[in-house]
Amino acid sequence: MEYVRNAFLSFTGFIFGSFLISQREDYSFFGKWTITSPANAWSSMWYAFPIAPICVKFPLITLSVVSFGLWSNQTVAINFIDVTCIYWVIVVVSLSALPGTVYKWPVIYLINLCLVLFMGLSVHYDLDDAILQYYHDNLVPITGVILMFSAAMLSSFYLFNRIFIIGSSLIMIGFGCKLMVIFNGVYAGTAIFHTLTAIGIGVLSLLNETPESGDIRQRIYGYMNQGKRKTSRSTELTNLLGDVEQNNSETERV
Repeated sequence: MEYVRNAFLSFTGFIFGSFLISQREDYSFFGKWTITSPANAWSSMWYAFPIAPICVKFPLITLSVVSFGLWSNQTVAINFIDVTCIYWVIVVVSLSALPGTVYKWPVIYLINLCLVLFMGLSVHYDLDDAILQYYHDNLVPITGVILMFSAAMLSSFYLFNRIFIIGSSLIMIGFGCKLMVIFNGVYAGTAIFHTLTAIGIGVLSLLNETPESGDIRQRIYGYMNQGKRKTSRSTELTNLLGDVEQNNSETERV
């Protein structure tokens, strides 16, 4: 029931926020949405769905909404907030996955407050255009540094953890698809980027220490261990059959 509630609230928050910031054809409140790329816009929805504490959920839903708005109301402010939210989500999700850190949740709340103030004041004082230009001029280096630092920090705790390997691999592949958009103009790359990175974030969110994540994590480990047990039983059966065949051959020779 908790998962259904999370999905419902996530979808509702995404639709409501996207409706508020989207552009309509006739500029009326209930006019038809103007969406330049439906695949890129609607794939942004997946960022809203990972199960996470509210301090992590807030930047995720914000990213899903402004990423949708980027393909429905592509203003400088929306573009600036979208890029900032990508960095925001990477940092917050990485911090939330750190094990046994006493003050990580207050630090995440502080980061959220600082970044909301940064984005709000930048838009209010018309600094968003200059900052966005800096983002675009240095997009790959900035993103690469933040990603590599976050991956190095988490790998020091989870290097051989299967959940970490799967989640981080999906995110890296997703960013690889985004690079194909930037350098080769591959149209489908953005939608794939949204989908893979959102799934990767959802997987990494299972590493945090909330009861919901712990419950899902235990179920995943249970399925994995069950698969291992089946594999070991199959191996034992194969070995047993091999021994029987060998004994039969020896009997026949005698």
